[in-house]
Order: sequence, then structure tokens, then C-alpha cells
Amino acid sequence: LIQGTAVADIDLGNGKPAFKCWHDFAEPERDRISPHLFETGDDLGPVEDFRVPVGNYLSREQHEREQEHLWATVWQMACRLNDIPQVGDYLEYEIGGRSLIIVRAAPDSVKALRNACRHRATAIAAGKGHTNGFTCPFHGWTYKLDGSLEAVPAGWDFPQFDGTGLREIRCETYNGNVYVNFDEDAPPLRKHI
Repeated sequence: LIQGTAVADIDLGNGKPAFKCWHDFAEPERDRISPHLFETGDDLGPVEDFRVPVGNYLSREQHEREQEHLWATVWQMACRLNDIPQVGDYLEYEIGGRSLIIVRAAPDSVKALRNACRHRATAIAAGKGHTNGFTCPFHGWTYKLDGSLEAVPAGWDFPQFDGTGLREIRCETYNGNVYVNFDEDAPPLRKHI
């Protein structure tokens, strides 16, 4: 409502009424809808005060700052749990040149693993699919669904390697969503929701 007038009743000058918003549909049902849904926040001023300069979307410097200070440190929704419903279902999540494998490792376990073989950092998965484990296409190193190293062909040729599996990234689920965070020191997801 705008000063008691329904938005749909306002003529925009082109002979068409303005679009309807949620309040236009809900107002006739006000007595059957929870009052908190009609609450409004504080007036923050004209919309013009909150415009982002177009240059921010085109600036290489802004992009680099976001990569370093934002995407490397915040919780990000990577997928929905129903995207990986069965054990062995996986999908690749990419952001800012980083690639992760989001995998249903067990019925009650979802993992976010760096999509890079521990030998030569070759990507071991792409897109989405179903698997019993991951195999590096470069030298055939294999990893279990939980990211642990399963086998190294000609392992005798890698005496310096300690047998570490794929690197795990922080991963939490909430309300049917899978979230990831590259920052090991970030507060738990629940503190951000």
C-alpha cells in the first residue's frame, strides 16, 4: 500500500497499472495472516542512497578484493541436499577459480573436498554424477567418497608422500542447503543464519 492506495490502482502513465506486490494479495486476508508478516523495517531513505556504482561491477581491483576478502571467507550455499540424495552423488562447485566436489559420502554425511589430486592437483571430477570413488585421470590415484586416499599406482615411486587424502573444506548443512567456507577459522554457519 502507498498511503492507503493499492499499488495496483496507481496508473504509471502508460495506461497499465503497476505490478502487484505481496501486500496487495495479502491485505484482504489480513485477519487470517500472522501480523508479523505485515511489519516493516526502519525507513532507510531514498533508494538512490543505496545505489552501487556501475564501476564496481567492472573493476578488476574490486573483483580481486572480493576474491580475497569475501569469497575466501564467507559461508556460501553450494547446492541443495536433494541435488545429491544418494551416497556417491556428487557435484562440482566453482567460485573464483576454486573448484570443490560436494559429495554425499554416507547417508548422513556430506563432504566438500578440493577438486585437486594430491599428486599434481589435477581435477578429479567435473559437473555432477554418481560414483563409488574418485580417480585422478593423470596417474590414477584413487580416493574414497570421504576423500581419503585409497590407492596409489606405483606407490613405491612416491616415498615422500604421506598418504594424505583430498583436502576437506568446511561444510555444513542447514534447512536442506549445503554451505561451504574456505576459511578454517570462520565462525560456525549457525552464527550467520
